[in-house]
Amino acid sequence: MLNKLWNSKKLLFILLINLFILESISRILLYQTHLVDDYLQWGSTSWKIRWLKRNNSEHVDQLLKYEEFDKILGWKPKKNFKRFDKDSSLIISTDQNGFRTTSLDKASKAIGSILFIGDSYTFGDEVSDQESFPFLVQSSLQNYKVYNLGVRGYGLDQILLRYRRYKDKFTHKIVVLGFVYDDLLRNGLSFREYIKPFFTFENGSLVLNNSPVLEFEHYKKEEFFHSKFIDIVEVLLESYDMRTGQYFNRPIDISKKILSTLVDEIREQNAVPLFVYLPTSTEATRTKEKPSRWEKLMFEFCEIKSVDCISASSGFVDATVNQKLKFPINSHWLFEGHKIVSDLIINKIQEIEGL
Repeated sequence: MLNKLWNSKKLLFILLINLFILESISRILLYQTHLVDDYLQWGSTSWKIRWLKRNNSEHVDQLLKYEEFDKILGWKPKKNFKRFDKDSSLIISTDQNGFRTTSLDKASKAIGSILFIGDSYTFGDEVSDQESFPFLVQSSLQNYKVYNLGVRGYGLDQILLRYRRYKDKFTHKIVVLGFVYDDLLRNGLSFREYIKPFFTFENGSLVLNNSPVLEFEHYKKEEFFHSKFIDIVEVLLESYDMRTGQYFNRPIDISKKILSTLVDEIREQNAVPLFVYLPTSTEATRTKEKPSRWEKLMFEFCEIKSVDCISASSGFVDATVNQKLKFPINSHWLFEGHKIVSDLIINKIQEIEGL
């Protein structure tokens, strides 16, 4: 009996030593080498590791250059922010609500408001304030006040939560969703630029997870005790999901639930939802107009929910063929792209409002 007990303790001790060695090696691989970097994909653990490697010191970086922590949304644009980038000559500014600046001073006789919601394309990443398509819409439709609620890196889940925060604060007639396919994929993530809230669908309703979000310092302390060996295994599984297509398929159902809820809540405000398909850089440089899987998904959803939908794809294809559109690959569009989108939206709003 004593021998069996001794052998059991010995085996347990050996197991613990091996686990310690395995965990130590995993931490070295993650933080001291770039071996794991080649396997990082777009899943939650991959994003988390990127963030941890950027912040692997006593100092904790504050997310992105225009954003700050938010316990409900994860992150949001800073309020009353203004920055002039000498290298790119870009002017980036926000108002007292943290909305990207639009030419509100031109809407002195406004009969209503238009809210723009979306991600970095709606925010106007890589262009100046006056070059973003919400700004251009405001400049043209001066009988409306235009508010740009776009936030870089948001998924549809965060877009819905941000709309909920402000929907009762502005009497709005139209809500324009900048529909980017990446936003659907982000719905399946619990981490991107930082920890983010996400929805699951349980017992017939959306259930919010990861809320409230942990602050930076608390999260780093908690994450220190999390197994990095498990993280590496999860990265390999994410790589497998990417190769097999599961990464793209898994968030579709929950995305439709979020979109349906968003449309219902917009209509409860007696406002009109307008979905605008925004092609990403790889989609926008096509020379032939062929709807993508995600574009078809948006139009199918809009037909079911009777939502006004338009796509900027044809405008980008024409501009690409005629060599009128130039922007860095794997980046955001420049002013020419925003002009294409703004013209499309202006025409559609005028049609909706009978102007």
